[in-house]
Amino acid sequence: MLNELCRYFICFMVFSFIGWVYESVFYSVQLKRFVNSGFLHGCICPIYGLGGMLLMPFAAVRADLRVIFILGAVLCSALEYFISWLLEYLFDTRWWDYSDWPMNLNGRICAVSVVGFGFAALIGTQLIIPAVFDTVSAMNNTHLYSLAALIALVLAFDLNYTLRSINRSGNEPWFVEEHSQLMEKRVSELNERLKRFIRK
Repeated sequence: MLNELCRYFICFMVFSFIGWVYESVFYSVQLKRFVNSGFLHGCICPIYGLGGMLLMPFAAVRADLRVIFILGAVLCSALEYFISWLLEYLFDTRWWDYSDWPMNLNGRICAVSVVGFGFAALIGTQLIIPAVFDTVSAMNNTHLYSLAALIALVLAFDLNYTLRSINRSGNEPWFVEEHSQLMEKRVSELNERLKRFIRK
């Protein structure tokens, strides 16, 4: 039982790290400066870890790719909606807002993100999740327990520091501003393209 818990915990953290790398690179390139994309100060985005765990059962079976795309899009969008609501409830702050994007639902999810989650589910279930799970499963118990304990300790310190920083400053978390700037930039570009299309 402990083996399984440690194994899945490490997988969760690896998925969270991969998500952090993806988002940090994406926003850093778009905004032309380094962006630490995530809730914590460390190199993880927990929402990607949760998404990876939701998709793990589909990586273990030979499901139709179309089914994986649809289920991945639905499950991950539902997760994004719930996390958006939860963070707003806990911190009274919108961490991302798609209100200006077409086909959005209460500004928490939109059509673009739904499609993106579908493709992410395909990549995750076919490539990333199996590779991560096989690597972690190959670890012996000593390494497994030691790594899980070390990660848990670092995560606890990071979470405590992050929450204390937010409470002391009373400001919006650092990621909110970067995300808002990029959303405004993309909406502006989309409006310009629509105007040029209408003129034609």
